[in-house]
Amino acid sequence: MRALYPDIYGPYGFYDAVNPRTGQVGHRYLVLDEGMVFAALNNVLTGDGLKAYYANNPIIRAVQPYLALERFTVR
Repeated sequence: MRALYPDIYGPYGFYDAVNPRTGQVGHRYLVLDEGMVFAALNNVLTGDGLKAYYANNPIIRAVQPYLALERFTVR
């Protein structure tokens, strides 16, 4: 990526987006992955604290019966 788009890498890692036709780089960082890592880390360090936080929310409690009807699979 750096060879094709030299401007894609900044001081904190790769930027979020590049237009392969023009080579223009979107100089923003996507923090979604970091947010998921911090949420998982928080959940582990607090003994499912994040899960408990959301499970105690009245809105989440109201939709839990509907979520229980879903079948989640990994393929």
